[in-house]
Amino acid sequence: MPSTSTKKDPKAKSKTKNSPPEEKAQQRQYDAPRRLTPDERESYIHMRIALDSFQAMALAYYSAGKSSKDRKSRSGEIKQAVRSAVNPWKKTFLDIGYDGCIAGTYDCYGDCIPIGQVCG
Repeated sequence: MPSTSTKKDPKAKSKTKNSPPEEKAQQRQYDAPRRLTPDERESYIHMRIALDSFQAMALAYYSAGKSSKDRKSRSGEIKQAVRSAVNPWKKTFLDIGYDGCIAGTYDCYGDCIPIGQVCG
């Protein structure tokens, strides 16, 4: 009959140290998400509108490129704009041990992408 002991093997290695970044992100422990308070809803809605607007404008700007070379250049401009906006915020998470990416994301060549999205 198999043992039902829950003791950990002291010689067993931690999966986190040599795990791929996506798996490490899944193993992190974070505070549970919280609900918005009534006085936060308006500012949250305005932030979402601004983000949706940025996304629409960025995609339109990219798509308006006359050639694949132009669109590739525009893609680089957009990525740089996003990174310039996000990088100052990353320090907030680095200071508390989040490796620069928030819950539910992992680092993919300097960008934090959702767990489940392939880094490539």
